[in-house]
Amino acid sequence: MRTNIKYLTGAYLLFLVLLLCSSYASGIFSEIVYYSSFILPVFAVIYLKKSAFENPFDIVKMKKERLDTALALSLPGIGVIMGISALTTLIFDAFGLPIEAVSTEPHFLLSVLNLALLPAIGEELLFRYLPMKLILPHSPRVCVLLSAVMFSMAHTSFETFAYAFAAGVFFMVIDICSGSILPSVIAHF
Repeated sequence: MRTNIKYLTGAYLLFLVLLLCSSYASGIFSEIVYYSSFILPVFAVIYLKKSAFENPFDIVKMKKERLDTALALSLPGIGVIMGISALTTLIFDAFGLPIEAVSTEPHFLLSVLNLALLPAIGEELLFRYLPMKLILPHSPRVCVLLSAVMFSMAHTSFETFAYAFAAGVFFMVIDICSGSILPSVIAHF
């Protein structure tokens, strides 16, 4: 398990460094670094030990008998995450602290790609799929906590940390309960 955590931590750190570099860079270099950070999970799966990835798609398939659990957890979980986000916004507003605005692209499809689809797939692969394959068999608690902490760290602004952590815990729990990463990909999108 220590080797798995070492590889996974290295992948997380590389992802965070790439995201940080893309936010400080500009132009095409920023875009290349940003998109390459989302390709990282694919290379991590290829590089890591093959024993953990005998059937790499088994965790993507939704098990029918667990669909009810995922659906039952989804609505209240999303409500809690949105509540934490609203509370954080109110607190920042009350103290006059700046809140980071979401930038939108001039084209709708590019906005959907950059703000919804890429993060939903890329982050769920990195923050849910890899921990479920590498750490969950050894320690469910470590899997949930490591995933949530790294997910919240990837959302670099201070005001997003609390609800990103809650979302990280929620996404991992519904994925473990359902046996698939599809619920978190859909909820994240």
